[in-house]
Amino acid sequence: VVTPAPTDNKLDKAIIKSAKNLKGKKIKVAIKKMSDVDGYEVVIAKKKNFKGKQVIDTKKAKVKIKKFKKAKLKKGKKYFVKVRAYKIGADGKKIYGDYSAAKKIKIKK
Repeated sequence: VVTPAPTDNKLDKAIIKSAKNLKGKKIKVAIKKMSDVDGYEVVIAKKKNFKGKQVIDTKKAKVKIKKFKKAKLKKGKKYFVKVRAYKIGADGKKIYGDYSAAKKIKIKK
């Protein structure tokens, strides 16, 4: 019987430090920095179940979102964001961690 070698492919769950509305109808998302990751995937949607989502790929732990699906963010609307970390495996494929808890942001400014 051959036992597979232990793999350290599982990443920890990402954590959103803050998600807030900035002046000019923008959302700023700050992610708790993680070691041994190649980037983060930020997901934004108008619905809590994330149907009709938009995915933003970033290498930085801070992201400013100005648009949702090519349209500017709308004043008075609510948006939901969540993030997950990823690293690039030896085969060139992305290995993802779990999603963070979703945060709700209302555009006021």
